[in-house]
Amino acid sequence: MQDNFISKPSKDIVFDITAWAFIIWGIHKGFYDFVTPGYDSSTWNYISSILLTNILNISLVLTYSAQNNNEIRKSENLYRLLTENSKDIIANIKLYPEIRYLYLSPAIQYVTGFEAPDFYNDPKLFSEIIPEPDRTQYFDYLLNSSNSDGIFLFRLSRKDKKEIWLEQHSTIFYDENHNPAYIEAIIRDVTARKRVEERLFNSESSRKKLIANISHELNTPITSIIGYLSIIQDNLLSSPANYLEYIKICMDKSLTLKALIQDLFELSKLESGQIRFHYAKINAYEFFQEMISKLSIDIKKSCTWDIQITSSHLKDFILIDKMRMEQVFRNLINNSLNHMDSAGHIVFSYGNKKGAELPYRIKDDDSYIIIGIKDNGTGISPEELPNIFDRFYRCSNSSSIKGTGLGLSICKEIITIHNGIIWAESIETVGTTLYITLPVI
Repeated sequence: MQDNFISKPSKDIVFDITAWAFIIWGIHKGFYDFVTPGYDSSTWNYISSILLTNILNISLVLTYSAQNNNEIRKSENLYRLLTENSKDIIANIKLYPEIRYLYLSPAIQYVTGFEAPDFYNDPKLFSEIIPEPDRTQYFDYLLNSSNSDGIFLFRLSRKDKKEIWLEQHSTIFYDENHNPAYIEAIIRDVTARKRVEERLFNSESSRKKLIANISHELNTPITSIIGYLSIIQDNLLSSPANYLEYIKICMDKSLTLKALIQDLFELSKLESGQIRFHYAKINAYEFFQEMISKLSIDIKKSCTWDIQITSSHLKDFILIDKMRMEQVFRNLINNSLNHMDSAGHIVFSYGNKKGAELPYRIKDDDSYIIIGIKDNGTGISPEELPNIFDRFYRCSNSSSIKGTGLGLSICKEIITIHNGIIWAESIETVGTTLYITLPVI
């Protein structure tokens, strides 16, 4: 890469002329009378002195000009390198009589997917790929001189239709009549930063909501315990039997409180990755049969049950933490049992082909096994269905059912860690089906 745009031979000529001018001028001033003694040289001295002085002056001016141009070209070259290699868009935008892009750095293609000539040829293109209401606000930002000296955050739709966030820093320049003439702008892709900010905001909102829910869930049993113990303490009970009954109620509330704290602790460790999973390669169908066998005693006490096998592939293997997956099935079955009456019926299904009616489309059906647990319980309304895996969420028809409100949240977290999917389908008053997919290895 050249250091400047003045060629080396040209610089050498300028410097040589200057050097020789100094040498000749020195000889003339110091040694001329000694070389030509007795010669009347006043006229010659005068003319030659003027000539040499002018040559020397011109040479000095040329030397300074060459050096100055060299520094200017170096600065221009450095500025060009910065603009051409920066990932930020550097733009010169003319404002009058209409908005027009005078310069856009090569980063415009990296950021937007469009090339600079696309915007030169169609000045409206940039505004057209800014969605509303950002577009109107962007024009106000550009055309309002009080806004243009500052920062503007807006969305933009790339050529590949991907939406990104941009941040524009602008400096406005005015003409001799003090009217806005053009803008120098630096436009930066801040999509990653915006996503982090949104995650932090959502995290903060979730944290506040969680604290509120925890306070409510902990306060309910504690209030009951304090109330019953106060009655016992004040000797307000008429018989010893009542004492035993109230003590039993306090014990039940204490156990509920303990279960809530344990579930909260477990969910927190699951979400933060603090629980170590012990994976093993297991035949998927054999695991399915084993789970039903282990839980059938509890099921038979409350309802009837049936099994449907929709797959001919019974030799597929899955990689799971067996203890954690058993916890998931136990939670899901208990959830179904809690929402059914004495005429309840559960259907377990196993397959690797998903019915067309299921909402989740899996890229390769054969690479997953699908397990369903269907009940004929109270069902869930369409409005409440999307929320059932949220922490502490309780459907309107399950307020009287015991539980911490964290069981389905824990199940979802465990399934997600196994690279699986869990979801539900339900018809109110008819029943609910919970589906699990697990990847086959």
